[in-house]
Parts: sequence; C-alpha cells; structure tokens
Amino acid sequence: MNSDHTIAGYKEKPTIDYLVSMGIYIFVPSVLQFIQKGQNLDFPELIKILIAEKKKVVASPFDGYWEDLGRADNYKQANIDFEQMRLQFLPEEDRWTGAYP
Repeated sequence: MNSDHTIAGYKEKPTIDYLVSMGIYIFVPSVLQFIQKGQNLDFPELIKILIAEKKKVVASPFDGYWEDLGRADNYKQANIDFEQMRLQFLPEEDRWTGAYP
C-alpha cells in the first residue's frame, strides 16, 4: 500500500522461508571461556558474543525433514510423520524385525 492508501501490489498469504537453528551444536572447548560460571546464557547470545569477538562461527545447512518439537501438537505431528516416513528416516531398517544390518 502506498502512502495515499492505494494498493501497489498484492500477494495473498505469501510463503515465508527462513533459516532456523535446529538445536545441534558442536563447539571447541575454547568457547567455554565466553560463558561465565553461574551465568544464564542462551544459544543466540553465545553466538552473538562469538561473532563480536571475531571467532569463526559456521553452519551446516540441512535440507531434510525438520519439525520444531517445542509444542505438544508439533511433537504429536512429528510422531505421525515418523511412522509415515519411517523408511526415509531409517532406510536400512529391516521391515520385519526392526533390526539394522
């Protein structure tokens, strides 16, 4: 919408894609020097500290299935998805015994 309230374009319910932090982190032991004993420090703040200190912070993009398990309904959906997509997640699993080679 322009300043005079005329519609300049229209996009119905756009899909918004963005990267998320999936919760799998690997750090070298030297990162511990940036965490004070007894300090409550969440992951985003630690990353900001490391970047400000000019430390190398890298990511490994993942293009597979992901579900945020922070809510009960998402956890329930993930369980349903797992059963429906089991062979995608565990392709080597023996269908009859559940064993892996």
